[in-house]
Amino acid sequence: MHSDEAKLVDLVCKGDQRAYTELVMRHLSSIEVYAKRIVSDEALAQDIAQEVMTVLWQRSSEFNPAKARLTTWLHRIAHNRCVDVLRKRKREVSLDSDEPQREASAPAPSALGQSSIDAELRRLPESQRTALVLTLLDSTPLTCSQDPVELIAGTTAPPPSSTRISLGS
Repeated sequence: MHSDEAKLVDLVCKGDQRAYTELVMRHLSSIEVYAKRIVSDEALAQDIAQEVMTVLWQRSSEFNPAKARLTTWLHRIAHNRCVDVLRKRKREVSLDSDEPQREASAPAPSALGQSSIDAELRRLPESQRTALVLTLLDSTPLTCSQDPVELIAGTTAPPPSSTRISLGS
């Protein structure tokens, strides 16, 4: 499928709308789910996924199949956009309110459901959340010593021990 997608991206570079539609059908939903896990907002995740697909159309010539798979490239674009959104949100919260912000503590999950998983994911640092979401959604193999940024880039060199993922029960 890797070479098939490279051919489709090449056609998208030439303005082929059918090739673009095929790639959108293949990747839009996984990008949307990924973004939702990071930003915890369904409407915002849909917007981000649409932006990623727009980037695919507008900047498909920047994709290099020798460096990464298409899904990796698209997830990296989505990740960057999610980080931008989270940073903007953080700035807006600190600027919008004159009253002290209360830190919301996530309730302990009473049952293992989607909302409790989302709540627990929000408690993780952004890099750990990204690594877990990539692993679950993209079937990216992950060991506790892998850096999510390197996973996205397609390498698997272990990071320093200070960035290892630790999950408590």
